[in-house]
Amino acid sequence: MSITIQHTKEQLCNAHLTAIACRAGVNLHLHTGVNDYGVDGTFRSVTIDESSNGSRRRETGFGIDFQAKSSVKWMLRGANIIFDLESNAYNDLVLRSQAASTFIVILLCLPRVQAAWHEANHDEAIMRNACYWLSLQGQPTLNSARIRVQFPLMNLLTAESLAEMLAADQAAREALFNE
Repeated sequence: MSITIQHTKEQLCNAHLTAIACRAGVNLHLHTGVNDYGVDGTFRSVTIDESSNGSRRRETGFGIDFQAKSSVKWMLRGANIIFDLESNAYNDLVLRSQAASTFIVILLCLPRVQAAWHEANHDEAIMRNACYWLSLQGQPTLNSARIRVQFPLMNLLTAESLAEMLAADQAAREALFNE
């Protein structure tokens, strides 16, 4: 017996996100085994509690929610990754109130050949390819099946870009209360 190809893709995406979150020094909360209402997980920033002489860490209360996708059905065009996102997933993203937590979609662009998704030897483990993120705003789509979206290549999800995104999101939210 083996798991489905779709579950394999999802777990490889989770592995990518776990590695990125670990390198960024943030907590990753995957919403597995719970009701699926469009949010697959949350990145939460962590801070060092200065009152404990740096011996205690805690979550800041700031985070970014995400919907995760992994697919072999993506295209590279110019400076963008083109992907046909399910209409209901698109609507989940654009219908979120701007007052709510930031909500992004993450796409793991897997190679077309399944054997290339993951390789390991005694020197290294390689997960291919990369994850890209996108924040969507606007009107819901009336398309019944899919809507084409573009992930800029500059939206490569890395430990550094995730940390920057969380810091910028926290600063913007704190600024709302300091005016």
